[in-house]
Amino acid sequence: MVTGMLRVLEIGKGKVHQVQGKWWGKSLEESGSCVVDVVDLKADRWVKLPYPSESTGTSFEDAEKKLGVMRVMWDSNKIFMLRPQ
Repeated sequence: MVTGMLRVLEIGKGKVHQVQGKWWGKSLEESGSCVVDVVDLKADRWVKLPYPSESTGTSFEDAEKKLGVMRVMWDSNKIFMLRPQ
């Protein structure tokens, strides 16, 4: 019997843009989130964002259209940091 299995799904790769302060009126520290610039999206562009807003829209595609870059708020605990090569 296997217990405690964790399924990890890679949504994409990006660069952390902001980790402190407010972003579009939401406190990053209070919500346990950060702002990420998505560089390589592996999911579909229409996938719903975990923190949608009027400013960023509800999907990765909306965020890119509204901001000019695919910049989204993301749960800090759901980010896997890669070491620079």
